[in-house]
Amino acid sequence: MDNTKPKQNLIIYLKVKGLPNGSYKSVFHFKSKDTVYTGTIGKSKAVKNGRQPKGIKW
Repeated sequence: MDNTKPKQNLIIYLKVKGLPNGSYKSVFHFKSKDTVYTGTIGKSKAVKNGRQPKGIKW
């Protein structure tokens, strides 16, 4: 992730390393629900962090 301590309602970018042109699935466990993101390995994926409690760790 490009920012491990983002402020609320900002966009962070997730970039997964691995075999070229492969795909991945990541699950973000937010307080209200789980959100699934899919993407291509080696390419950045924009993720909006929304409102999180203070002190959350990414």
